[in-house]
Amino acid sequence: MDYYPHLQFLGKWNNDSSFREYYRGFLKNLKNGYRRRKHNYYKRSMLNVS
Repeated sequence: MDYYPHLQFLGKWNNDSSFREYYRGFLKNLKNGYRRRKHNYYKRSMLNVS
């Protein structure tokens, strides 16, 4: 993903629907990856309890 300064990002967000869809998908994947890692961490930590 490219970096856009705030005003340039806002301009693309308001004027380009394909950019919005791409960015929403990017955020969804990021969130799902975080949830999966968090879930796996807690699952592993429960297995290692002695």
